[in-house]
Amino acid sequence: MAVSRDHAQMAAEIYVFDTIIQNWDRCAANPNLLVKGDRFLMIDHGEAFVEATGSDAEREVTPLPWKLGGVVNHEGEYEMHPLWFKLRPKNRVDFAAIADRWKALPDDTFALIAADVPYCWSKVTASRIAAYMTEAMENVNDIVANIEHNFDR
Repeated sequence: MAVSRDHAQMAAEIYVFDTIIQNWDRCAANPNLLVKGDRFLMIDHGEAFVEATGSDAEREVTPLPWKLGGVVNHEGEYEMHPLWFKLRPKNRVDFAAIADRWKALPDDTFALIAADVPYCWSKVTASRIAAYMTEAMENVNDIVANIEHNFDR
């Protein structure tokens, strides 16, 4: 999958999004990305939000992305994000701008989304995801720092 220099920023935004939501299922072997020209369509988020929806065993092996060493989707056959190598060298993209957009969201964004989830979709799960996302946004600078650290390896 080719990513032009002009579209590297969009690839970085997808990468950061997947890192934040712990979408470890989007990997080189299973990209779950539809590509048409320079457009991306992300599909299949069923394995995301491990911290909020995963089993104890899954949470034990899936680090929080804002913890030191918590971004691990940059290596390994089944862990490497399909866009990781498209982002190198790191000066092709502006991760700080991506973090700034996330931080610009109103504080109650995720709680409001969770409140609108239909009962049959599990409001409890939606609330756990909202709490996780709120914590992730409080730590988005650390997530970006961990991503950038992985370029130095």
